[in-house]
Amino acid sequence: MNTSSRELEDQAAITALLNRYATAFDELRYHDVEACFTEDVLVDFPTLQRRGRDGFAAEMSMILSGIAWMQHFSTNIEIELEGDRASSRANSFTIGCTRGELCCTLREWIRFRRPKSWPG
Repeated sequence: MNTSSRELEDQAAITALLNRYATAFDELRYHDVEACFTEDVLVDFPTLQRRGRDGFAAEMSMILSGIAWMQHFSTNIEIELEGDRASSRANSFTIGCTRGELCCTLREWIRFRRPKSWPG
């Protein structure tokens, strides 16, 4: 396997994004979860299907209002890079399997394009 330093940096940045996403959910910081998405995100959760990130935080606050805390344990993170796009898969103990497509802006991995929760 011949992995370039750029690929290793991209994989580390995407892993950090996945961790920020899960930690924000754990700490009930839905605006920070929302910030992980692109403007045109397609959210496909078992409890929520929507397009666009505007209003996501308010919607999640309402849907999860009875939850006092969460804890995500993500394992088996797989990342496939394709230029300034990537796809990922990670097992998450609390919400099953999450999948998503990512995009790179100015060589910085900053946003989910299409988060999807398992099953699916």
